[in-house]
Amino acid sequence: EVPLEQVLAGLISPNSEEVIRALHFIPAEANALEKAEVVAYMRSLASSENLGIRAALAQALGRVPWDELTPTLFLALNDDDVIVRFNAALSLLERPRLGALLEQAFTTAKPNALHTLIRVIEQDQRKHHDRHHAQHQRRKFQAREEHHHQRAHQHHQIAQRDGGRRSDHGLNERRVGGEPRHHFALAREL
Repeated sequence: EVPLEQVLAGLISPNSEEVIRALHFIPAEANALEKAEVVAYMRSLASSENLGIRAALAQALGRVPWDELTPTLFLALNDDDVIVRFNAALSLLERPRLGALLEQAFTTAKPNALHTLIRVIEQDQRKHHDRHHAQHQRRKFQAREEHHHQRAHQHHQIAQRDGGRRSDHGLNERRVGGEPRHHFALAREL
């Protein structure tokens, strides 16, 4: 864990790589004073001319679910660049109270932001559906394999059980089945 002082120094650095690195190390928990400082720096980054900084900020907003950062998230969601909007939409889906945030987004966002948000939601639903479908197929395959194994075991048990049985003399009377020594005994008597 990086000390918060280093993170704050990185957030105000003139070097964009340091700013981006600092955004990855913002702690999820902080006291009120630390939060206020971090929030102020992050809000100022939302208007940075550097696309990489804005994109990293939008991504960081999903890892840091502070209510104080919600306005910054909406700034990123309405960014002119699709990469920033995409990262902001993904971050929005990671935040608590998603329903209220989506309602707010759909009532206040620009058309480009709405389009990006809808695409991200659809992708998330497809991913969820595909994951659910794969799990269902895996369970179905396992059940089929188990059923197949049980059926083979049942057939084996039936064959073992029936293998020791003798005919009920219906076939034996027509000289089919039975023990060969009995056939020879009958032939001698004739």
